Amino acid sequence: MKRRTLLKSLLASAGAVAANNSVAQAVETGNGASSDFPDYKALVCIYLHGGNDSLSLLVPNDPAGFANYQNLRQHLAYPPDQLLPLQGTQVSMPRACQPLVDLFHANQLALVSNVGPLMQPVSKADLINNPELVVPRVASHNDQQKLWMCAGHSPRITTGWGGRLADVLLKYQYNPMPCAFSMAGDNDFMSGQFTQCFAMNSNRTTPEHVDGLQNSDYSLAPAYDFFSFLYDMENNPLGKAAADKMQTALDNTVTLGQVLGQIPENSSAYGVQTSHGQYLETQLKMVARLIQAVPQIGHARQIYFVSMGGFDTHDDQANLHPKLIGDLAKCMAGFQADMTNRGCQHNVVSFTQSEFGRTMSINGDGTDHGWGGHQFVMGEPVNGGQIIGRVPSLEVGSEDEYENMTIPQFSVEQYASNLTRWLGLQDEDEITIFPNAKAFNQIDMGLV
Repeated sequence: MKRRTLLKSLLASAGAVAANNSVAQAVETGNGASSDFPDYKALVCIYLHGGNDSLSLLVPNDPAGFANYQNLRQHLAYPPDQLLPLQGTQVSMPRACQPLVDLFHANQLALVSNVGPLMQPVSKADLINNPELVVPRVASHNDQQKLWMCAGHSPRITTGWGGRLADVLLKYQYNPMPCAFSMAGDNDFMSGQFTQCFAMNSNRTTPEHVDGLQNSDYSLAPAYDFFSFLYDMENNPLGKAAADKMQTALDNTVTLGQVLGQIPENSSAYGVQTSHGQYLETQLKMVARLIQAVPQIGHARQIYFVSMGGFDTHDDQANLHPKLIGDLAKCMAGFQADMTNRGCQHNVVSFTQSEFGRTMSINGDGTDHGWGGHQFVMGEPVNGGQIIGRVPSLEVGSEDEYENMTIPQFSVEQYASNLTRWLGLQDEDEITIFPNAKAFNQIDMGLV
């Protein structure tokens, strides 16, 4: 571990560590937490690594639109008998998405059309006249992933919008336990200035950074020895901070494990087919248990991060993508059913993100890295059964296309701010969480 990384980790959380008594105090006394909110709400971010080809998920069902789709996607196009119409719209979804279609028709799922990182609102003419309005390194996985997770237009941004949201929530609620939980390790989305997420191993109840301090793997011995050295430096400020941090994490881990031990697991299988789907299923099942544990933990607002990989399908898209999107649909529907069974369905909104959509036309047996893409928003509070925004034309040379990519209609900031407003934050909080929001019109999508 680099010294700079260690110092950043310790100093960034120093304020939280100082206040962090164990969760046991909050659970046992009932007065360790306080909140300005009268209710409980949680956001669950489902990140799809690799760039989900969401353009293939909303297929025009009018004759001209479907002909354009077939012309662009050729042998990757779904045949009509493999498509399910969305009621009240002019598009269909692949049959693999049946669970999402059912949620859509039950008004528990909405789609936001054509979202992506933007510097400012742009048209095709704007981009032709000034190509520098395209966000930096638009086709790069790492860079676009960061822009989505950080909700900005510069890869140099150092905090994620989930982390900044957790920072803002410090104004409204106090709790010894962080309100941000990641089931997929550390990530840019959960990186805050004043807060750190609670990184969990979804197969167990221990934070990953505590798992890493077990002296059972020779490859971890240097890190273990270094932290043991710091832990023993009782009269050294850095050593004491490290020791306090580790002890607090261990205390909170034990207590959270005791709380989760009282929460039943969901034993029903989601029916997924891929290892990526199984990984997402495991994460979502842990999120469901944590949400049910809220009365014992005492949070009023929470944010969760889970992820699913595999969406960079390269030249095997026809075979891989239907399985991946089918597993995503099953996992989302399974999680929503779990929320209902636990009586939490009115308090949770889940949403997807992915670093980019895909190109309109194919490159042989797959699609290239694109720009704008469609996103799912799910939950009982969602105004479901609608597609927000205009579905882009799939006609070559249309006003929606730039260099074979769809030009985003909505920025990441506009999409994400509609989610955070549901939590009951103030207008000034939006500028803190989304510094570039002022470049866009503040719009109410009617999402939740």
